[in-house]
Amino acid sequence: MMDFLQKKDDDIDFFDDIGEIIQLNYSSTGLTGMEYLLDKHVVDTSTDAGVCILFAQKIIESIYAVVLDYKSLIDANWHYLYSPSSDWAKFCKICIFLLTVKDYISSMVSETNPELQDVGYYHLLNKAADEGRFEIGTVATTNYNRFIEVVLNKKVAFLNGSTETWYDPYLNRIGAKEDIKTDEKHILVPLLFTQSGTKPMTTIDMSITYVNTYKEWKNADKIVIVGFSFGMDDEHINGIIRTLIDRDDKKIEVVTLNSNKNDDEIIKEIAQKLKTLKCENISVIQVSDSGRTSDGCPWTEKI
Repeated sequence: MMDFLQKKDDDIDFFDDIGEIIQLNYSSTGLTGMEYLLDKHVVDTSTDAGVCILFAQKIIESIYAVVLDYKSLIDANWHYLYSPSSDWAKFCKICIFLLTVKDYISSMVSETNPELQDVGYYHLLNKAADEGRFEIGTVATTNYNRFIEVVLNKKVAFLNGSTETWYDPYLNRIGAKEDIKTDEKHILVPLLFTQSGTKPMTTIDMSITYVNTYKEWKNADKIVIVGFSFGMDDEHINGIIRTLIDRDDKKIEVVTLNSNKNDDEIIKEIAQKLKTLKCENISVIQVSDSGRTSDGCPWTEKI
């Protein structure tokens, strides 16, 4: 057999056809699992087998949630919003994706119904304000859902867009859907941009939002930041905070989840992310998932 393999007869074409029989399609790797999740299989959890299957589904969902990078998808395709005539397929791809994400976020918020709860961070904030502990100034968020406005009964600045804000890429205009409709009937998409989707940030309304947020925070007695990571993709917001700390000498208080680090270590990390040397203008409050400190007090009692 070895002689046969080493001395192949040119008249025998058996091995020449193997390449056509065996083909590896790396691009389809993982598609089967994705198709399974998208089909939304419902399992009967009344049986042990059903519980095991549901557990396996949750594991697969977690894997895909980590592997799939929606930011990269938006960043790589956002610019096609401005060239529908020459890139119609890709234009449709990013439009459909944004609409799907918007519907998903809205449905999740509707199922959770946070407006009726009373244990969230915003509920604690609203309760403290109602008790007269302090007056809430300007609230800004990077979240896309708008239930915050309902809970606080206050207008909120959405620095990365929201599920109820729409974008007209043709006119580079943002606003409520009924406000930016035109007789030309442009295709509108939800304003859910990531940090690399810079074009909407050049709209006059978004610019006003950032400027007003900065001015209001500058005039505030205290700036409190809750659940913000100061990531490198958040430089458009980090720049505002950095200016307040360095140039305006404002103090910020950061409410963050408990960790195995002490306050000084966390402050140093935040200062490095913000690229500021004024660590003395930063303080932290470590809290649990429920927004309470180690002694059980709501975070609103510590600011």
